[in-house]
Amino acid sequence: MIITAPPAPAGLAATRALAASRPVIVTGCQGGAFVLIAAHDADANWINIMARDARGLVGMVMPLGHAQGLGLELQPQRGGRNAPLYTQSIEATIGISTGISAKDRACTIAAATTGAPDAVVSPGHVFPQVPNGCADGQADIALRLLGDAGLAHLGVICTILDSKGRDAGPETVAALAADLDAEIIAASDLM
Repeated sequence: MIITAPPAPAGLAATRALAASRPVIVTGCQGGAFVLIAAHDADANWINIMARDARGLVGMVMPLGHAQGLGLELQPQRGGRNAPLYTQSIEATIGISTGISAKDRACTIAAATTGAPDAVVSPGHVFPQVPNGCADGQADIALRLLGDAGLAHLGVICTILDSKGRDAGPETVAALAADLDAEIIAASDLM
């Protein structure tokens, strides 16, 4: 389920940033703070920045119907009703070597945006997430922001960790936002 509503005033700067191919950082949601970019902006440079600077799992967000169109099945949900919903991990069918490089992951993301079931195989190094129906879920918020920005409901996210591998606190988030010229928005501002 994708939550859609007109952009709240607090979300306006975030949606404008996404529409201008800039990243957005969302705080206060399930799974921790994360960086979001539109899938069409996910080149090798952005994948590398997310992996190196945000330090968390680099994944895609997409509507359930898009994941089903790719032939992806949901992974078992073992963390309770509000746990993130992941599908099988994916890899592009063509154009990659080992699959783990930033270039290969960008290629996989581009392939997944086509929606063609033969464009990706499983397992792989990109982890799609679909909405779990929770207003503060990472995929739900990301897809809402992308839609409010007038973009396709396909994005790339990376949870933000601090230098010791823990969930990022406000100082880490603010420093990363400054480094990336990213807008910061709290999940609560969108509800």
